[in-house]
Amino acid sequence: MKLHGEQNADVTLHRYPDASHGLAASAALAHLLSWLPTLYGERPPTGSCS
Repeated sequence: MKLHGEQNADVTLHRYPDASHGLAASAALAHLLSWLPTLYGERPPTGSCS
């Protein structure tokens, strides 16, 4: 799979059979929160919200 036009990425499909379309985001939240820190690898995030 290509992301941002140039990056190769491994993807993992998670199924949430007990979640309806409307509840999919809530069901996936734990996986999302564990994945977000991996986006920058060892680099600290740039910028801040302050």
